[in-house]
Amino acid sequence: MNDDASNPRYALVPAPERAMVKATDRLLAVASAVNDEAERERLKALLRRHPDCLGVGLSRRYPLDTNLIARFAERWTWRELSSSVVLPWSLDLIERFADRWDWDVLSDNAALPWGLDLIERFANQWDWGSDFYSSLFMNDAGLSVNTGLPWSLELIERYADRWHWGAFGLSHNTALPWSLDLIERFGDRWHWGSGGLSVNPGLPWSLELIEHYADRWNWRNGLSTNTDLPWSLELIERFADRWDWENLSENTALPWSLDLIERFADRWDWKEGLSRNTALPWSTVLIERFADRWGWKSGLSRNTALPWSTVLIERFADRWDWKEGLSRNTALPWSTVLIERFADRWDWENLSENTALPWSLDLIERFADRWRWEFSGLSDNEALPWNLDLLERFTDRWTWGCGGGLDHRSGHPSMPDSGTFDCFLSHNSRDKPAVRALAEGLRARGISVWLDEDQLRPGIPWQPLLESGIRASWSVAVLVGADGLGPWEDLEMQAALSLAVKDGCPVIPVLLADAPAKPELPMFLSERIWVDLRPRADSGYLTPLDRLIFGITGRPGPRTAGRNDDQGRGGLSCNKALPWSLDLIGRFADRWSFDGEFGLSLNEGVPWSLDLIERFEDRWNFGWNGGARSGLELLTISHLLRREDIIELMESLPEEPVTAAGRLRKNAVLMRLGYF
Repeated sequence: MNDDASNPRYALVPAPERAMVKATDRLLAVASAVNDEAERERLKALLRRHPDCLGVGLSRRYPLDTNLIARFAERWTWRELSSSVVLPWSLDLIERFADRWDWDVLSDNAALPWGLDLIERFANQWDWGSDFYSSLFMNDAGLSVNTGLPWSLELIERYADRWHWGAFGLSHNTALPWSLDLIERFGDRWHWGSGGLSVNPGLPWSLELIEHYADRWNWRNGLSTNTDLPWSLELIERFADRWDWENLSENTALPWSLDLIERFADRWDWKEGLSRNTALPWSTVLIERFADRWGWKSGLSRNTALPWSTVLIERFADRWDWKEGLSRNTALPWSTVLIERFADRWDWENLSENTALPWSLDLIERFADRWRWEFSGLSDNEALPWNLDLLERFTDRWTWGCGGGLDHRSGHPSMPDSGTFDCFLSHNSRDKPAVRALAEGLRARGISVWLDEDQLRPGIPWQPLLESGIRASWSVAVLVGADGLGPWEDLEMQAALSLAVKDGCPVIPVLLADAPAKPELPMFLSERIWVDLRPRADSGYLTPLDRLIFGITGRPGPRTAGRNDDQGRGGLSCNKALPWSLDLIGRFADRWSFDGEFGLSLNEGVPWSLDLIERFEDRWNFGWNGGARSGLELLTISHLLRREDIIELMESLPEEPVTAAGRLRKNAVLMRLGYF
């Protein structure tokens, strides 16, 4: 059963934070064991030794009552309190501490007792909405996209001049009482493009609606990608000259058939769109009929919907992309026979990541010298038959954890040791607002950026400084917007490419939100994997930022395309599928990475308990800056502490609020955990 559907608590929590709330709930089972005085005293002693965990976590997760909030008002982290879904929210509570709440965060909280009275009383304090780039990179939304509000025509009209009507604002909110009358009444206010009405699944889509506003829709990145339209052959034909056929080729909601494919054969994007589309009526006949049109390497080889069989693989053996395609494809009829038959064609690094192989001890041993055992290989693969015997048999081959020894800069030994940046942002000056927002979003995720307006000192020749900036950066992002590359951006790109050849510096093409459908990129740039920040109809529009961070750091983010959202990339220490136990952790205590971004502290599979935390207390990182989730999980156990215990512990805290929580905005780890 889907936990999100069965537990009403999860419905109140934004998706990025839901995994953390689930981890919290799992630990309540552990907390139930803390029911005698001795255990309770152990827990309290542990919390006293790590006060940072106590203050921040209670602010966010403990169902504090009004008196407790008032008693320790100077010690709470009010940003965390503002995001809590477990406080006894009421109009009186909000009013009592009106000068303390973080109103930006409060405006996003769907758990508040939303009503016209509440909205009206604090009309001048709410965050009514943010521009597109703030909502994209900083996760700032505001009232305009809060689905918890009592949306009605009256509410929308009353605050018409306050709402954020633009991209990813009111126009993108699926909870509005959408109707033809509502759309018509505010026709000149809506954002009709991508990020607005054109991709909103909540609209009462019909052929008549589409036709009525035909000149307003964004047909390229909006309607053509929208899977909620009433797709039919009639609809496709009626607007044949308006659709963006590249995006239409990828749309899985079309009434795909052999007839439809043939009827518009000269319009489809065969290389990328159709070849990747899993909704086509795939068959050997279809594949053979258009054999010379398909994109075999970029499309078919990765498509999990093909009627995969050994016969099909052999028939087109010379057309497939064996490295990035077949070796990663989880839909192949994987068997030991298949693996052996094409042993010299597979890319064994990618094969090592594939969770669909018939993993067994015998298979692992048979190809022991071919597998990739390191990061993003066997050590991270959660589908292996993990047990103590497997761990011990290959003890010296596994990557046990980064242990702080792996740095994303380690691939660039020729670069300087100090005064460096993670990424140089090369851009056209006309794109400055978008670039500033992107820079802010990257910085909030812990990525240091070189941006000209921050680094170029007035009165000094700037061309040499640009070159120095590139040399002092581990990577270069070439940002492309509606106006293409700027004159100096082209020179920056050439310098970056020169460095890339010499030092292995990543050069990452980035398409900004308003980039054209077919951006004109220089040949050497177009051959590189780009990051697309253009709005799409799906809900995964934050994924590109993680992809960019992956390109910069070499570490896949929490939502990297093509990866399981929950799959770690730090070796055994972050592999949730191991048979975790206190004994297992103790047995290999000198090998695990306890700290860091990819260590045990962040592993949701670890069976947290007081015994485990105390036994390795000197190895865990309890601070937020260390990336340790153990602090949060340890704190969660305190849910079963008595009220008098909470008072006692809070009185033992320093007089001022916990400083580690005072600057959460720029904390990369908390961003990665979904706090912002």
